Order: sequence, then structure tokens, then C-alpha cells
Amino acid sequence: MPGIKIIHGDNFESSGGAQYIAKDNAVQFNTVQQVPVAELLALLEKVKQDLSVLPVPQEVKEDVEHEVQGALRQAQRNPPDRKKIADCLREAVSVLEESSKTVKAAVAMGNMLGQGLIWCGEQWTNWVG
Repeated sequence: MPGIKIIHGDNFESSGGAQYIAKDNAVQFNTVQQVPVAELLALLEKVKQDLSVLPVPQEVKEDVEHEVQGALRQAQRNPPDRKKIADCLREAVSVLEESSKTVKAAVAMGNMLGQGLIWCGEQWTNWVG
């Protein structure tokens, strides 16, 4: 199994990928099921559409759209660059986060962007509106 590490003992690291840990005759499998890139692309296109009617200042819309467009470009590469996608989505979330304190609709948009972060293998906790 190429790229798979089997580590015995109490000292081990994880880079966030699949893990196969053998300890005390037990094996723990921690794998992330791969979601097709088409689903991420559809999600990002939906974010762009919904952004046009989001009741936030125009500069917020423009900043978020710029980051989402960057994520779309990275997602269309072969293979998609998950780190760069995640960076773009985190920045878009950051822009929306300040806005979401006063605009409830921004919460739903932030959670859609969070789904994109999950696709990249990143941690995300939904915002509550």
C-alpha cells in the first residue's frame, strides 16, 4: 500500500491524511471519503449566485467573490490544490465573519464556504445564526 505508514508504539504524527495505526493488536482506520471535485465546483458556483443577493455591503461581496473565484480556479486544476482552495475559502470566511455579526444571512453563506473547507480536508464548525 503506497504512501501508507504503519506505526508501532506511542509516538506518531499525522499530516491529516489516511491513518493506519497498529497498537496492542488493534488497528484504527481513520480515512476521509473523497468527494468529487464536481460537488465542490457546484458549491462554489452556488455561493457566487447567492452572494449577489446577500444583504451585505458591496465591498464585502466583492472581497468574498474574489476569494471564491480564486478557489474555483484552484479547484479546476488537475489535481485541485486543496491547500490553496482552503486558503481562499478561509479568507472568504474571514471577510464574512465580521459581516455575520450584524447580518444573519451571512451565516448561511459562511456555512456553505465551510462545506468547501471540509472538502479540502479542513476542520469546520457551522456558524449558528
